[in-house]
Amino acid sequence: MFKLLRLFFLGAIITSVSSAVAASEHTLVATNAVWRLFRGTADPSPGAPTGWTERGFNDSAWESAPATFFYGEAGYSGTDLTGMAGQYSTIFLRHRFTVTSPADITDLELSAICDDGFVAYLNGVRVTAANANPGDPSYNSFSAANAEEPISYQSYSIANPADTLVVGENVLAVVVLNTSLGSSDLVFAASLTATDATPTPPTIVAVNPPPGLITNLTQITVTFSEPVTGVTAADFLVNDSPATAMTGSGATYSFNFPQPPAGLVTIGWGPLHQIRDLEAPPVAFSGTALGSSWAYELLDPAGPGVVTRLPAPGAILRSLGAVEVMFNRPVIGVDAADMTLNGRAAVQVTGIGAGPYRFTFSPGATAGTATVAWAAGHGITSDEPVPHPFVGGNWTYSIDPALPIPDLVINEFLADNQMGKQDEDADPEDWIELWNRGTTPVNLGGWALSDGKD
Repeated sequence: MFKLLRLFFLGAIITSVSSAVAASEHTLVATNAVWRLFRGTADPSPGAPTGWTERGFNDSAWESAPATFFYGEAGYSGTDLTGMAGQYSTIFLRHRFTVTSPADITDLELSAICDDGFVAYLNGVRVTAANANPGDPSYNSFSAANAEEPISYQSYSIANPADTLVVGENVLAVVVLNTSLGSSDLVFAASLTATDATPTPPTIVAVNPPPGLITNLTQITVTFSEPVTGVTAADFLVNDSPATAMTGSGATYSFNFPQPPAGLVTIGWGPLHQIRDLEAPPVAFSGTALGSSWAYELLDPAGPGVVTRLPAPGAILRSLGAVEVMFNRPVIGVDAADMTLNGRAAVQVTGIGAGPYRFTFSPGATAGTATVAWAAGHGITSDEPVPHPFVGGNWTYSIDPALPIPDLVINEFLADNQMGKQDEDADPEDWIELWNRGTTPVNLGGWALSDGKD
């Protein structure tokens, strides 16, 4: 299955999908999804008018094409259907998605932008339509009316989703209809969103100060996605040491603690915490879930500090043979032996000034926990007339040689343009689109673009 991810520039430090009620909303088909496409120059399933809508239909010969599907309209990206005018009036689309528990889905909604009409099917069952005549369209059908301009996303609720969806692979099939062969334009894109009744645990939606570079750290305020109980100072770990005091209630709590040593400061939660939401029965907060832990780089105002570590601390890797660091100011006295991996000194280091410095290890780490540390006797100092020593510290990685290799590529850039494409809220869009060409999810924690806009 093809997967696309757009990174929108929202400026949020920690984001999560959550709700204060025992329900969760998730996207089954995204508006920019890659579909199977059949251009309506012939019957897509001869002898079986709706055969192309079925789960078992073989669409391997169809094109793979990303939404939006369009021609004759500016400001869209996706699949340009120039050449459709005067040749065919329909396109047929199929997209596969996975559902683990159809019985838990309480609401299913199709959101679509369309010029002129469409009919949508789930696993061969007609579920909704717009500007379409009764019955099942054929390849030479037309829409029942012109779309009202300007077009925008419209929502279509799908009744009784548990009766139509199945465990495992499902298929959303859509036939898009133009008003005539001579129509000047066509547009279609859609998303499919499910709401299920599975209780969702409370998550962290904000922390203050946000993760990153700081010069002072004695208090952190945490905001959960919903009110919780059972929070104590001992639950909150700063470099594995519990906070000394806690205030707050509901969804927001502040934790106080002595200033940690300069360097990497990791934040986590005690394994025996009793943090729960207010549902019946209560749902526990997961201190190990993505977004539940984070880190700061506490700088010594008088001395050098590390501002970037690659790979990011805490990352899960297939192997580890090199570590790259960047200091906040030029340093001197950097030697290979200054950094160790599981107690073994690096065999080589390259870099100058503030860096980056790349430490190479041989052998590297191939399994288990990998601990990277600065040697106790290192001689790294700031490069200034009165040098200040670098404090050091350590961090860890998890090494899993069986970790799948991500098949991830940058698929598209879109810059903010007031005259360009707009989202469902009529706001101009900007994004970097990543394409996961593999079959397993990819955790983007610690990933970064290697170059800036210049």
